[in-house]
Amino acid sequence: MYRLFYRIPQGLDTIANIFKKVVTAEGKSLVEHSNDSIRNRNVFWKTVIGLHDKHLGYVTKYFKNNILFREALDGAFNVFCNENVGNISSAKMLVNFFAMIF
Repeated sequence: MYRLFYRIPQGLDTIANIFKKVVTAEGKSLVEHSNDSIRNRNVFWKTVIGLHDKHLGYVTKYFKNNILFREALDGAFNVFCNENVGNISSAKMLVNFFAMIF
């Protein structure tokens, strides 16, 4: 897709915006499902990290690590990682997750 839309004026911008919407929707779905069963917060963050790795792989492999797609990925994660999961802020959960790791 990258090679196809690279040649079209504003083509990469359009695909990057679609990519951002897809990642945001997938992340918000993850947050909503976590709101239903927030028992294991560590599983939530491992899933978020896995989601990031998956989409970063797409950016690297299929979009030639283009800055538009890296920014789209970053923007998508900013949207849903700043939401509350259950009644706890995701920032507080992330700090606790890293405290357990280290």
